[in-house]
Amino acid sequence: MKISKYIAIVITLSLLVSNSACLAKSNNTQEVFVEHVQQKDVQQNLKAEEPSSQTLESLGIQSKWDELVKNVQSFENGVPKNWVSEKTALKTSDKHYKLHLNSLKWDFEPNEKLIATEEFNMKEASQSKKGGLIMWIYNETPIDDTITVNLGTKEQIANNNVPYTFDFIMNYKGWRAAWISFKDDATNKKYTGKSNSIIEQMEIIAPNTSGTLYFDTVDFLSDNKCFKNRATDYQDPTKGGDSNSKWVSAYRYSQLKPTIPLGTKTYADQFDIIEKRLDDWVFGTGNYLDEQPMQIRLDVLDDYIKSGLEQYDTLNLTRNSDGSIKGVPLYAGRSPYIEELRKFESTGAGVAT
Repeated sequence: MKISKYIAIVITLSLLVSNSACLAKSNNTQEVFVEHVQQKDVQQNLKAEEPSSQTLESLGIQSKWDELVKNVQSFENGVPKNWVSEKTALKTSDKHYKLHLNSLKWDFEPNEKLIATEEFNMKEASQSKKGGLIMWIYNETPIDDTITVNLGTKEQIANNNVPYTFDFIMNYKGWRAAWISFKDDATNKKYTGKSNSIIEQMEIIAPNTSGTLYFDTVDFLSDNKCFKNRATDYQDPTKGGDSNSKWVSAYRYSQLKPTIPLGTKTYADQFDIIEKRLDDWVFGTGNYLDEQPMQIRLDVLDDYIKSGLEQYDTLNLTRNSDGSIKGVPLYAGRSPYIEELRKFESTGAGVAT
């Protein structure tokens, strides 16, 4: 057994102490859930991708949408004139989207550059001490490489001398968000120039290969309190935050290397016993089903699962022709868009990802 497994067990045990009610499951409820999901997939027969005929105006939500995205680039009206790729043609797409109906599709070539000039609130955000950028990126094929994002004036971009720069790891499939504080996450130590430089352009440099990326919800923020809630992660190990928070701690522990031998097989077998006991506690053994404490626990769990299944019906999931799935977006509870999206959904139109 690897030491990473030991660490995973320790972390899991600590989480169980604070979240035991949420983690509790039984074999019966697992089977019910699996059976339900299988039935839903058959019954709904997730429809293949079709060109979208809906417009914001036809949905009756144009005014609400205009207010929501007045400072957010969500590519709802075609490819913006201020977004230009070096070699390939840009397109908007409804195959993957994070903020309502469309995203920007970039079929990039190796080391190609994508330039966005004078985006919404770009200059204002760069002049704020708390300025930053939120940008969602969908990657269809994991790449063991990065994209590089440079920010500065047009002249600084042209001369490769930018005040702000960061890399974004591309070894994933699906959506990922870049939450970047210019000051804390993107300051370029190699930059030579004025310390109060404005941002006029964003340059995105593709990996040393070809591929496809989708961009959505590009938001330059002058004062985003959500940045203080960021945590150290694999994308950006330099981020600040509470060093004692569970996410920062989990990342820190995941980076630890063994300082003692792994031990004997007997030692490893003991961890297997701990793992089995943990599985039995979470998934249940089928014993004690007639006792009141177990009934209370199962009733709470069943209500929790039923609530989740009801919410499943509101996700409006559809399957694209390549098998990928889209539907109503999922955001973190502290996302600045959550409240607006909830208001948006109350119109009955829904918001898709």
